[in-house]
Amino acid sequence: MRNVETKNQILKYIVDEYVSNSKPVGSVYLINKYKMNISSATARNIMVILEKENLIEKSHTSSGRIPTPKGYEYYAKYLTINEEDKLASKIKDIFASRRSSIDNIIDEAVSIISEASKLTLVTSENKNDELLKSITLTPISNEIAIIVLITSSGKVDTKELKLSKRLNLDDLKIAIRIFQERLHNVKLVDIPKSIESLKPILKQHIKNYEELIQTFVIGVFQNYKNIANNKIYGKSHLIKSQDIKRQELANIIELIENQSIWESINEKNYLDENLKLEILPSNTSIISKRLLLNGSVKDVSVIGPTRMDYSKAKNLLNIIEKYAKENLKNNVDIEEE
Repeated sequence: MRNVETKNQILKYIVDEYVSNSKPVGSVYLINKYKMNISSATARNIMVILEKENLIEKSHTSSGRIPTPKGYEYYAKYLTINEEDKLASKIKDIFASRRSSIDNIIDEAVSIISEASKLTLVTSENKNDELLKSITLTPISNEIAIIVLITSSGKVDTKELKLSKRLNLDDLKIAIRIFQERLHNVKLVDIPKSIESLKPILKQHIKNYEELIQTFVIGVFQNYKNIANNKIYGKSHLIKSQDIKRQELANIIELIENQSIWESINEKNYLDENLKLEILPSNTSIISKRLLLNGSVKDVSVIGPTRMDYSKAKNLLNIIEKYAKENLKNNVDIEEE
């Protein structure tokens, strides 16, 4: 038992140090800083074990160790401590004020947390009931057209379509007219299936109708399978991070702007019932909390570099959940009096 505790302690110190300083961590440094009652040889042996378990790895630039994605995940699951930090009382006051709806209060709290913690946070409301209200076409050239979609929430979305030589603008105009007539008020998530059902009609008017269907399903409507209404706070913290791979940043931004972050995380990545963690190859980590609030669902996510402070991120999400539920309970009690 003692060995397990010491091993966990060393791993926690390594992650804490690397998150704070972005420098490889050596055994002597840990013993001196944290006044550990073990020899440097014992510390090195434990670090070898952690390395064999793929929780840490040797740095290329020194003899120190740095955490692996598996190490970060283990740290986030088992080694973080849920302590209320200095933001807790401020967040509590926001929720206690009951100045507006619970959704607006959560957004206000998240905005303050992002500014104070220098973390990127996202609130999400699933929009699986979003309907298509309008679809129009603007030709740019014989090979390129812009499709403009208007949804039931008033959102205007533009998509660029590149046409193959087998498709032309006349075919596209016919398809748009049919879609406008037949897909009006259809849920966005159901449109790919609905387009498939239009095959007999499209076949009558368009020679290469199957290629056109694929072009629309993949190029226009594919991303609506996981659509969400996201509000982003502190996006600049993510953009300025030197740890996140620049070539992957556009994909991350697209995810947090348009997709349900909770749904994008694999089901196997639960930390607990309503908390998920994903560590991406882009050196980015996502921790997402699902809030179940009197029948409604709202997700709050923290996005940052892999060496983010997981303890702080989890703590902030737990604070939001705690005071949101207290707010709802207090409001119910007031209504019943």
